[in-house]
Amino acid sequence: MMTDRPDYSDIIARLERASGADRELDAAIACLFPETLGIAHVEECSGFRPSSTGAIYYNRDGSGAVMSTSGADIRPFTASLDASLDLVGEKLPGWTWMIRQRDCHEAAAGAFTARLASPDFEAEEWASGSITKTDVLSGRDATAGAITPALAVLIALFRALEDGRE
Repeated sequence: MMTDRPDYSDIIARLERASGADRELDAAIACLFPETLGIAHVEECSGFRPSSTGAIYYNRDGSGAVMSTSGADIRPFTASLDASLDLVGEKLPGWTWMIRQRDCHEAAAGAFTARLASPDFEAEEWASGSITKTDVLSGRDATAGAITPALAVLIALFRALEDGRE
Protein backbone atom coordinates (compact mmCIF):
# COMPACT_ATOMS: atom_id res chain seq x y z
CA MET A 1 0.00 0.00 0.00
CA MET A 2 1.47 3.35 -1.03
CA THR A 3 1.17 6.31 1.27
CA ASP A 4 0.93 9.88 0.12
CA ARG A 5 3.94 11.28 1.98
CA PRO A 6 5.38 14.67 1.10
CA ASP A 7 8.63 14.69 -0.85
CA TYR A 8 11.26 16.47 1.21
CA SER A 9 14.19 15.76 -1.14
CA ASP A 10 14.34 19.37 -2.39
CA ILE A 11 14.45 20.93 1.08
CA ILE A 12 17.01 18.34 2.20
CA ALA A 13 19.25 19.19 -0.77
CA ARG A 14 18.91 22.93 -0.10
CA LEU A 15 19.74 22.44 3.60
CA GLU A 16 22.76 20.30 2.70
CA ARG A 17 24.06 23.11 0.45
CA ALA A 18 23.47 25.84 3.03
CA SER A 19 26.50 27.51 4.57
CA GLY A 20 24.67 29.02 7.53
CA ALA A 21 21.46 30.78 8.48
CA ASP A 22 19.18 31.45 5.52
CA ARG A 23 15.86 33.31 5.78
CA GLU A 24 14.70 31.98 2.40
CA LEU A 25 15.14 28.43 3.74
CA ASP A 26 13.28 29.44 6.91
CA ALA A 27 10.40 30.66 4.73
CA ALA A 28 10.47 27.44 2.67
CA ILE A 29 10.19 25.39 5.88
CA ALA A 30 7.32 27.60 7.07
CA CYS A 31 5.59 26.95 3.73
CA LEU A 32 5.89 23.20 4.34
CA PHE A 33 4.50 23.61 7.85
CA PRO A 34 2.09 26.59 7.80
CA GLU A 35 1.00 25.80 11.36
CA THR A 36 4.36 27.28 12.46
CA LEU A 37 2.89 30.59 11.30
CA GLY A 38 -0.32 30.04 13.24
CA ILE A 39 -2.21 28.94 10.11
CA ALA A 40 -4.03 25.62 10.33
CA HIS A 41 -3.58 24.46 6.74
CA VAL A 42 -2.69 25.90 3.35
CA GLU A 43 -3.53 23.29 0.74
CA GLU A 44 -2.21 25.30 -2.19
CA CYS A 45 1.07 26.47 -0.67
CA SER A 46 3.89 25.11 -2.76
CA GLY A 47 6.27 28.02 -3.09
CA PHE A 48 7.19 31.41 -1.78
CA ARG A 49 8.91 34.54 -2.90
CA PRO A 50 10.84 36.68 -0.44
CA SER A 51 9.52 40.21 -0.09
CA SER A 52 11.03 43.24 1.59
CA THR A 53 8.97 42.56 4.73
CA GLY A 54 8.91 38.75 4.86
CA ALA A 55 7.54 36.25 2.38
CA ILE A 56 4.57 35.88 0.07
CA TYR A 57 3.36 32.33 -0.49
CA TYR A 58 1.91 31.32 -3.86
CA ASN A 59 -0.39 28.59 -5.06
CA ARG A 60 0.82 25.64 -7.11
CA ASP A 61 0.75 27.38 -10.49
CA GLY A 62 2.39 30.53 -9.11
CA SER A 63 -0.51 32.71 -10.21
CA GLY A 64 -1.79 34.10 -6.93
CA ALA A 65 -0.88 34.72 -3.34
CA VAL A 66 -2.50 32.43 -0.79
CA MET A 67 -0.97 34.12 2.26
CA SER A 68 1.75 36.52 3.27
CA THR A 69 3.74 36.98 6.44
CA SER A 70 5.99 39.49 8.03
CA GLY A 71 9.58 38.44 8.52
CA ALA A 72 8.97 38.29 12.28
CA ASP A 73 6.34 35.57 11.76
CA ILE A 74 8.86 33.16 10.27
CA ARG A 75 10.82 31.28 12.93
CA PRO A 76 14.62 31.29 12.43
CA PHE A 77 14.89 27.51 11.91
CA THR A 78 18.30 27.64 10.20
CA ALA A 79 19.84 30.13 12.65
CA SER A 80 18.49 28.89 15.96
CA LEU A 81 19.14 25.51 17.51
CA ASP A 82 16.15 26.15 19.79
CA ALA A 83 13.83 26.77 16.81
CA SER A 84 15.07 23.67 14.97
CA LEU A 85 14.68 21.48 18.08
CA ASP A 86 11.21 22.93 18.74
CA LEU A 87 10.25 21.83 15.23
CA VAL A 88 11.55 18.32 15.97
CA GLY A 89 9.36 18.23 19.07
CA GLU A 90 6.33 19.32 17.04
CA LYS A 91 6.86 16.93 14.12
CA LEU A 92 8.38 13.93 15.94
CA PRO A 93 6.92 13.98 19.47
CA GLY A 94 8.88 11.92 21.96
CA TRP A 95 11.97 11.60 19.76
CA THR A 96 15.29 12.35 21.43
CA TRP A 97 18.22 14.20 19.94
CA MET A 98 21.98 14.23 20.19
CA ILE A 99 24.37 16.74 18.66
CA ARG A 100 28.12 16.55 18.60
CA GLN A 101 30.87 18.65 17.11
CA ARG A 102 33.35 16.68 15.07
CA ASP A 103 36.90 16.97 16.34
CA CYS A 104 39.81 18.39 14.38
CA HIS A 105 41.01 14.90 13.37
CA GLU A 106 37.86 14.12 11.45
CA ALA A 107 37.44 14.96 7.78
CA ALA A 108 34.92 17.73 8.33
CA ALA A 109 36.50 19.51 11.28
CA GLY A 110 34.23 22.09 12.86
CA ALA A 111 31.09 20.52 11.42
CA PHE A 112 28.27 19.07 13.52
CA THR A 113 26.44 15.75 13.52
CA ALA A 114 22.84 15.39 14.71
CA ARG A 115 21.01 12.18 15.50
CA LEU A 116 17.27 11.94 16.14
CA ALA A 117 15.90 8.74 17.66
CA SER A 118 12.38 7.41 18.13
CA PRO A 119 11.19 6.77 21.70
CA ASP A 120 11.75 3.01 21.29
CA PHE A 121 15.21 3.35 19.73
CA GLU A 122 17.85 0.97 21.04
CA ALA A 123 21.21 0.22 19.47
CA GLU A 124 24.33 -1.79 20.26
CA GLU A 125 27.80 -0.52 19.34
CA TRP A 126 30.60 -2.91 18.51
CA ALA A 127 34.23 -1.86 18.24
CA SER A 128 37.30 -3.61 16.98
CA GLY A 129 40.40 -1.45 16.82
CA SER A 130 39.47 1.70 14.89
CA ILE A 131 36.33 0.16 13.37
CA THR A 132 32.98 0.76 15.07
CA LYS A 133 29.70 -0.77 13.97
CA THR A 134 26.22 0.01 15.27
CA ASP A 135 23.37 -2.49 15.14
CA VAL A 136 19.89 -1.05 15.56
CA LEU A 137 17.95 -3.39 17.86
CA SER A 138 14.64 -1.52 17.82
CA GLY A 139 13.12 1.78 16.82
CA ARG A 140 14.33 4.22 14.21
CA ASP A 141 16.80 7.04 13.88
CA ALA A 142 18.00 9.65 11.41
CA THR A 143 21.41 11.30 11.29
CA ALA A 144 22.92 14.21 9.40
CA GLY A 145 26.03 16.34 9.32
CA ALA A 146 26.21 20.06 8.56
CA ILE A 147 28.21 23.22 9.15
CA THR A 148 25.94 24.32 12.04
CA PRO A 149 24.00 22.37 14.67
CA ALA A 150 20.65 23.84 13.54
CA LEU A 151 21.23 22.75 9.93
CA ALA A 152 22.27 19.24 11.02
CA VAL A 153 19.10 18.91 13.12
CA LEU A 154 16.88 20.11 10.26
CA ILE A 155 18.43 17.72 7.74
CA ALA A 156 17.99 14.80 10.16
CA LEU A 157 14.37 15.89 10.78
CA PHE A 158 13.48 15.97 7.10
CA ARG A 159 15.24 12.64 6.48
CA ALA A 160 13.14 11.08 9.25
CA LEU A 161 9.95 12.62 7.89
CA GLU A 162 10.73 11.60 4.31
CA ASP A 163 11.38 8.04 5.42
CA GLY A 164 7.98 8.03 7.11
CA ARG A 165 9.60 7.65 10.48
CA GLU A 166 7.12 9.68 12.46
